[in-house]
Amino acid sequence: FWGHKDSSSTSGNFVQIMLESGRMLTLSSNHMLYVNKALVRAVDVQVGDTLVDAHNGDSIVSDTKRGVTKRGLYNPHTIHGDIVVNGVVASTYTSAQLSPTAHMLLAIERLSFRLGLSVFGSMLESQRPAVLNWYLRTFGSVY
Repeated sequence: FWGHKDSSSTSGNFVQIMLESGRMLTLSSNHMLYVNKALVRAVDVQVGDTLVDAHNGDSIVSDTKRGVTKRGLYNPHTIHGDIVVNGVVASTYTSAQLSPTAHMLLAIERLSFRLGLSVFGSMLESQRPAVLNWYLRTFGSVY
């Protein structure tokens, strides 16, 4: 299911990461990915860091650009919390919550998916439900 799926939104809060393997990844600055074998926000990735190329193993970051403007906000969630985008292994989570907390909060959707159902359906695609907004205001971001 989708955390966001909005093709019309435009944001200047993206980070573009180029790898020595030739792969390029563009993602929101608070999106988490595996850097030097730890989950790190995209905005914190530095030249020389190591990311995981799904086809070739570890690959060194050769360049980064911050403040990149792109159209479209997409955040698919997977059963296990990881995803491969443009050949690079990333997390489906952002820094809004620690990945284990987010994974726990989405457990009911993962369980219902295994049963062929969906608790949230498309309700998360265009806006956050009020209960999730309350949770984020109450417990805040961890970063």
